[in-house]
Amino acid sequence: LRLTAHSIGAVRECRVDSVRIGKDLVLRKGDCLAMAHAAICTDKEIWGQDAHLFKPERWFVQNNGSIMIDEKNPVIYNVFSNGIHRCPGRRIALDMIKQATHTLLDLYCQGRLQLPEQIPDLSFERATLAQRAAPIVLRLIPTTLKS
Repeated sequence: LRLTAHSIGAVRECRVDSVRIGKDLVLRKGDCLAMAHAAICTDKEIWGQDAHLFKPERWFVQNNGSIMIDEKNPVIYNVFSNGIHRCPGRRIALDMIKQATHTLLDLYCQGRLQLPEQIPDLSFERATLAQRAAPIVLRLIPTTLKS
């Protein structure tokens, strides 16, 4: 989701007398701030020089010998927004993504799924959904189930 943000961004209005963002930006009540999710999700200052790469270990933390997802990271799920504007379907969406990922990985490990040679580039033509330049074709390999 970080590399294929579902939306171009968001616009928010400051509702408090003043708020400082970072070192240089001060917003006053009534000011608007436009945020570009794609820019935040690929910012090298936040994610490092390899921000363009998918590296799930970025979100892991050690906890008593276990590896867990760092839920406290303020930008980890920025594509779902935050605060009062946070996506109400976030948990359901994440559960569905986990189920779909499990199914695809399971099929791949069974040798019943072949990945395309090249994945088409992204283009952000619509504001609410990342569109690919062409469909991604996956081929399921029929097999007989062993009982």
